[in-house]
Amino acid sequence: MFAAAPAEAATTAQRAFGALDLAFARAPEGRTGPRKLRQEGALKVRLPAVHEGPPQAIVLNTAGGLTGGDRLEMTVTLEPGAALCVSGQACEKLYKAAGGEATVATHLSVAAGASLEWLMQPAILFDGSALNRSLTVDMAGDASLLAVEALVFGRTAMAEQVRSGRVSENWRIRRDGKLIYADALRLDGDIQSALDRPFVLGGQAATASILYAGNDAAVRRDGLREALDILDGCTGGASAWNGLLAVRLVAPDGYTLTRALVDVLTCFRDAPLPRPWMI
Repeated sequence: MFAAAPAEAATTAQRAFGALDLAFARAPEGRTGPRKLRQEGALKVRLPAVHEGPPQAIVLNTAGGLTGGDRLEMTVTLEPGAALCVSGQACEKLYKAAGGEATVATHLSVAAGASLEWLMQPAILFDGSALNRSLTVDMAGDASLLAVEALVFGRTAMAEQVRSGRVSENWRIRRDGKLIYADALRLDGDIQSALDRPFVLGGQAATASILYAGNDAAVRRDGLREALDILDGCTGGASAWNGLLAVRLVAPDGYTLTRALVDVLTCFRDAPLPRPWMI
């Protein structure tokens, strides 16, 4: 007869962990290629063949979503003159957390003359989920960065509503060691009431932040505003200062937000987005 398992063994849930450590360098002929590819646990990366635009790295979370206690860590380093676009294979799903919070920590390093695009698809939050997400960037003065992070509070097509939970998001961007951009969002407890506030989402269910850091940020603002003006069902605004261009988008649902992001980013990049974005 088998002995009964200890009580603590029956109540300890398995947690997902994933880590990526990627470094890319520019070859003598000008093409960017991988110098280091380290993947661990649930996180994997694929390098598809592309015929236009910069090389791409597509991130996959084989855990199939995140819940309380899960942790993902991603580090991407671009060496001088390199160019890379990093995207996700699909929207990340944040499920109800029985305890703790899901942590997603990203650190990007962009060396002199390098250009990095961080174009992850939206994270979908379910009722009772808990997310702590951070994006930290260290970049050289003449490097460029295009970064996107988005949140969808429930799938409205499935009549889902996020009534409670917790979400914390922090951005820190440094240029030549100096902090040039800091942004933080924290919602805790009654999320639905917070989203209904006029200066949060005004009753909308999806939002995205786009940040471009580059020497030509100011001259690209007006063209981006023109793209925002013709969005269907999505509201947005853009501001430029000190080599930064920041955009906020709000939409009634994830589908509308994603379509708007595709339109805005395609216009800004003057090139199609990675294939996983196509909807």
